Amino acid sequence: MKIKSTSKEKIFRLVKEAIQDTSMLRESSYNRVRGHVEEGNPFVIISSDRHERSGKENKQMYQQMKQEFKSAGFPFTEMKGGYKETTEIRVDPETGEEVEAELEEPRHVTEHSLLVTADSRPDVESEENTAERLFAVATDIASQYSQEAFIFGESATTSSGKQVKIIHAYDSSGNQINDSWAGPWSNVETVSGDSDFWSRVKGKHFQLKERKKVSQPKSWVEAMMKSRKGLTW
Repeated sequence: MKIKSTSKEKIFRLVKEAIQDTSMLRESSYNRVRGHVEEGNPFVIISSDRHERSGKENKQMYQQMKQEFKSAGFPFTEMKGGYKETTEIRVDPETGEEVEAELEEPRHVTEHSLLVTADSRPDVESEENTAERLFAVATDIASQYSQEAFIFGESATTSSGKQVKIIHAYDSSGNQINDSWAGPWSNVETVSGDSDFWSRVKGKHFQLKERKKVSQPKSWVEAMMKSRKGLTW
């Protein structure tokens, strides 16, 4: 039987279509994550990885964490978290003590993470998914997997009736962390994969950012400059 060959033009078209489909999937997943953050919907960003565990152990823990959120009735989007590592712990050959040593070149470390929402899962029967319940489940899981922190976001109504977004980092006991790195945040900004730290969904790298208010610009040039920096007035 003679096998019909595929023309170069058809192969090129199929590859192009596949790339376009992948790009649309990435953009859709990223926009879904961005929407949850910037629209004030309840969400959690959490990891199960620990530096001292092996890659195999971390992968196993990640699968278990996904199952726990699913069993609790919460949907999630799989993500990655990454950062640059500039030091490592080595054993001093003379003293046998562990010491921190500078790396000749920074290396990128990647962690498994999830963005979990308070939407309902049609495939799992559970009690009503609320922001309070999501926070309680995330706190329990953060403690169970020995996580230093997780991120929780929701919207709230002020005494004047305005809706505001509250996005902070919390420790494994559910206490808000008040260090400068721990929020508040209000929006998502895309960054390069070479940034000092990032979250990634379907190939799109981003960071949580705070949109700060500044004084009124005095010209359109100044307005453009402030807008590019993520500032509002």
